[in-house]
Amino acid sequence: MKSIKFALAAGVAFLSSAASAEWQEARTNHFIIYSDDNKADTVAFAERLERFDNALRILQNMPADKPVPDVNKVVVYRYGDTRTIGQLAGSLGVAGFYIPRAAYPVAFTPAREYENPGSKNKIDDRIRMRPETVLFHEYTHHFMLNTFPTTYPSWYIEGFAEANSTIELRPNGSFLVGRPANHRSYELFNMQQMHVSKLLDPNFKYTNGEDMVQKYSVGWLLTHYLNFGKTRPGQLKTYLGLLASGKPGLDAAKEAFGDLDKLNGELVKYKTSNLPAAEVIPPNYQPPKVTIRTLDPAEAKYMGDRIVVSRGVSRAKARGLAPTLLKAAAAEPTNLQLQLLAAEAGLDAQDFAGATLAAERALRINPQSTDAMIFKARALIEPKEGPADRFKLARPLLVKARNLDKADPRPLIEYYMSYRRSPERPIPELAAIALDDAYDLARHDYYFRMILTRQLLEENRPKPAAQVLAPLAYSFDGRDQEKNFMGKAMTKLNAGDTAGALQILTEQLAKIEDPKEDK
Repeated sequence: MKSIKFALAAGVAFLSSAASAEWQEARTNHFIIYSDDNKADTVAFAERLERFDNALRILQNMPADKPVPDVNKVVVYRYGDTRTIGQLAGSLGVAGFYIPRAAYPVAFTPAREYENPGSKNKIDDRIRMRPETVLFHEYTHHFMLNTFPTTYPSWYIEGFAEANSTIELRPNGSFLVGRPANHRSYELFNMQQMHVSKLLDPNFKYTNGEDMVQKYSVGWLLTHYLNFGKTRPGQLKTYLGLLASGKPGLDAAKEAFGDLDKLNGELVKYKTSNLPAAEVIPPNYQPPKVTIRTLDPAEAKYMGDRIVVSRGVSRAKARGLAPTLLKAAAAEPTNLQLQLLAAEAGLDAQDFAGATLAAERALRINPQSTDAMIFKARALIEPKEGPADRFKLARPLLVKARNLDKADPRPLIEYYMSYRRSPERPIPELAAIALDDAYDLARHDYYFRMILTRQLLEENRPKPAAQVLAPLAYSFDGRDQEKNFMGKAMTKLNAGDTAGALQILTEQLAKIEDPKEDK
């Protein structure tokens, strides 16, 4: 499936050092981790990450130790320091980030914190936002999209992630949930606290950075108060139920919480109180199982390029990167991972011939490679022009990939796209069913939700369309609500204007699927 690619603001030269590191690959039930650290530290990191996933599952009364197929695991790249990750993100203030994708969603986190030796402003360790805190926050978003059945407002999505980011994993297997978010203490105690009515208003415009950070800090405070405080039992559930029923955000808040000035006053007092927390002792605790291996030199050689491609680059930058990878892949025809990396880079650069050759070499190495089948099919589907039978040639590859790996949503999505991009109309029911069948596997992917919503609207099925779209509409995390196009589409749906919602979705998807040439 074509994923939404984010353009890198910085160049990629800073990753050159990554290629010379000794890389470890660690696997657990829910993660695949690539780390440029030693084996012992990589195993310790993998165990903590898996324990965090288990803690989230235990809190939701879900089985904690059930493994998922590799294609559904989050791939974590752990390397460099916080400055390196900031460069990769395009913002030096970013200490880690996550990108939802239908298959192999990815996260990037530093192996070390960057310390500026010349800086005189040392951050108190008690209030430092550590990379692990960021990673736990971002993974909570992934977990929430995958497992929670309903829709949540942006403040609660961030507040819930903040509340879980402070989970304390103890050596005996227990964990403490509800610890204070000390990394938000400056915002809570040194800024004028945002009034809760603004936080609960989905139409409130976040006009500056101070407003934005308070969505996290006050969002955490309100989330903690409603979950751990004793004075408002059941009100959060009532509020979320009202939102799910379609009641506007501020109206739902007033109905569930009553006087918002009173709630705001309670929050101001709550942040200075002795905040409650809960210790959880899992029964029959066993440490997570971690399998680890050192990557061979042929794999490690291109890890820097792999990180860049996984992060996503602009088309223009892809066209600078792909030729080198495609040339290297041709010179090393027995390196499977290099063929797959070159094929993906070729697709990003719209070098469909080069991507096809790399995918075909991958299939000669491993005829059962579903990644290679999907990349070869995409090279047939995605060009704007080509032989009329190219879509029909792509479909058997996708059917075979689907039969080989039922956990991978990409063959289902690309099978649908083989009709979407072709001139064949109407789209056959079998293709629409394939897209719908991918939902449980790809529900965390924003782009997938958009194309599924568009298809449902074209079928004049506004109710399921609204259910699929709602998490995008209500989780908008930008400052300018005018840019919340999914929110605008949701407003149209709530007003019964299916055609208007479809027009908004169609226009936004056109910008994603056929972007203007960038630099």
